[in-house]
Amino acid sequence: MIVVIVALGVLFLGLGFLLNKKNARYLLSGYNMMSRAEREKMDLDAYIPFFRRFHVFLGTTFMVAGLVLHLWVSQSASAVFIAVYPLTAYMVFLWKGMRYSPESQRRKERLALYGLIGCLMLVGVLFVVGGRDNPVIFGQNTMTIRGWYGEEVASSDIDSVQLVDRLPSLKWKTNGYALGPVKKGYFKTRSGEVIKLIVDTDARPFIRIVRKKGRDIYYSSKSRSSETLLEEIRVHLTQSVISKPSKTQ
Repeated sequence: MIVVIVALGVLFLGLGFLLNKKNARYLLSGYNMMSRAEREKMDLDAYIPFFRRFHVFLGTTFMVAGLVLHLWVSQSASAVFIAVYPLTAYMVFLWKGMRYSPESQRRKERLALYGLIGCLMLVGVLFVVGGRDNPVIFGQNTMTIRGWYGEEVASSDIDSVQLVDRLPSLKWKTNGYALGPVKKGYFKTRSGEVIKLIVDTDARPFIRIVRKKGRDIYYSSKSRSSETLLEEIRVHLTQSVISKPSKTQ
């Protein structure tokens, strides 16, 4: 996460110094699509310093605030900040930058602004839905994990269930949701195996469900201790699938 924060901060700073009057015709979005008459109406001499100040401010504040949140608050806070802050900043940028554009261009910029507002709303929905807990429900010889990437697992499909202190080393996300400590979906490990995670990495230990067919599932929740859930699995399913706690993977 620190690498992402620094890299994006440097990118924003770099953008501020990349644009100048000579290359604006080729690099400045919107301006490069204008007719010659429209370009002459744009106050480029005032817009370029505005563009530079904005990106220097964005890059600096992004790095400082992002690192503070990550190192001294929480990974979740820094992840939300990384997603929300640039979107919000560029909304302000578009709104204030309209005064430098010709009237014929402002309609397109308003549409872009509305698009950013829509993206911000979508991100908010993803945060709310993705961050919700995945409850575990027991049926007749079944264990159902509800919510995003949940599924029903039959007791006959379970080879073993165990507590583990840490997850396998992950290489990348193949299909899923990852925001700070919350990880849901399919992830590829460095050993080449694809596993399913429905975990909050701040809530340990994790329950590992080893299946006879299909991907292994790792589960944890802040609202329900893994030790308690393991005992419930013991009661509702069968003791034959319960193995002793494991300290390593």
